[in-house]
Amino acid sequence: MTETDFESLWKNLVQRMHGADEPALSKHERHFYAVNLLRGSVPRSGFIGYFENWSGSEIADAYEGLRALELPSALELLEQAARIVLGGRPVPVDASPIEIFPASLTEAEYEQASNRMDQALTPIEAEFCALDETIWAALCDYADLHLRVRHRS
Repeated sequence: MTETDFESLWKNLVQRMHGADEPALSKHERHFYAVNLLRGSVPRSGFIGYFENWSGSEIADAYEGLRALELPSALELLEQAARIVLGGRPVPVDASPIEIFPASLTEAEYEQASNRMDQALTPIEAEFCALDETIWAALCDYADLHLRVRHRS
């Protein structure tokens, strides 16, 4: 898969995920979408932002996608981050947003909790970002096997 094909596929999936009256993504498309969403989100907003900005169903698809793409190192890092961010709570399986910090926290309490979590997540995020080329290559291979031709423009 070329970079142009990758970008074309990604644009198609994003449009279909967020457009009205678009056909639902297949299982393979959801895996590709969710893993690439994770791949792009962590470098920009860290794991806290990833869990705050995406739904439980998208995160669950990322877990499944990392398994399907045979990326156990990335999956382990996602699991480590989830344990820290969610404090042992399971990832919800619906499309609702995930509350990371209770709304009842004062500004100072929020700042302390956020700083502690950031500190714990920093090495995990660094390891995850170091896997970028591996994840990209696995996405390309997966797309070549499961998503070929249909999405080329």
